[in-house]
Amino acid sequence: MKDKTEIFREAISTGQVIKIKYFGGSQPGTVREVVPRKIDDNKNMLYAYFEAADRIIGFSLSKTEIASESDAVSYIVEEKSKDAKSQLNLKELIEKHRKEFEKLGWFVNIVNNSIELFESENEKETSAADVCIAYETDKKNPWILKTTTSFKNEKAIEKFWKS
Repeated sequence: MKDKTEIFREAISTGQVIKIKYFGGSQPGTVREVVPRKIDDNKNMLYAYFEAADRIIGFSLSKTEIASESDAVSYIVEEKSKDAKSQLNLKELIEKHRKEFEKLGWFVNIVNNSIELFESENEKETSAADVCIAYETDKKNPWILKTTTSFKNEKAIEKFWKS
């Protein structure tokens, strides 16, 4: 049987949603669905996108276990009004997620309606972004994801966190 760290590493490479039981945070012992993004072995932390909170969160690996498929998600989400959510502009969204990108080791540059991510600070001055996430208003899939290897092959995405 695979250990939880192996399962998380596989999910990081595939983008798979994983159910976890987390014995920390504001609702200890609840089942949550997360999309693992990074494991920091030095800090014993899993960084994962947690849709209920709409952000990347650090989870202590020692307080985390893999939930079974039959476990129902039990984390209680505080309802946000649709009006409040639709009023969030791109700059606020970028600022909201900037620290999360930086935690994952990216250097962030904000240009008009996009976020440019660089693997090193020096690249910001000398080359194209490694990753660019742009927003185009009035589209069903308004988020555009580009990488240096695929700037010609854009991918349109409906929700920010899927990028």
